[in-house]
Amino acid sequence: MKDESYLKQIIEYVNLNLKIDIVSDTRKREYVEGRSLYFTLARKHTMFSYEEIGQHIGRNHATVIWGCNRVFEFAIKENKLIKKTYDAFIFKDSNEIDRLIYLTKELHELETKILKDYGLR
Repeated sequence: MKDESYLKQIIEYVNLNLKIDIVSDTRKREYVEGRSLYFTLARKHTMFSYEEIGQHIGRNHATVIWGCNRVFEFAIKENKLIKKTYDAFIFKDSNEIDRLIYLTKELHELETKILKDYGLR
């Protein structure tokens, strides 16, 4: 599948589930691991090249290769949220991805509303 909107959906899925912005220019561990999740999902579920995958979040092909081969191997073993998010994605077929992103957004908005209502955010 080579539809650029699909890469955007994967980015959105990772951002919403990890509650970060993987496009952010930071080297903090949770962001690096989040980007590696995006790289891996994009490589396994699309026909995009390393270069094209990286361009969508401002990274080069070498970063994508490193993220898929080294960072993801570590993250999937050590970070339970990465593993959970990855597993949830791979068990959904492509028709359910939109629904999953929609539900994740709704959950995030509800969580934000509840936190605001109780003065926690």
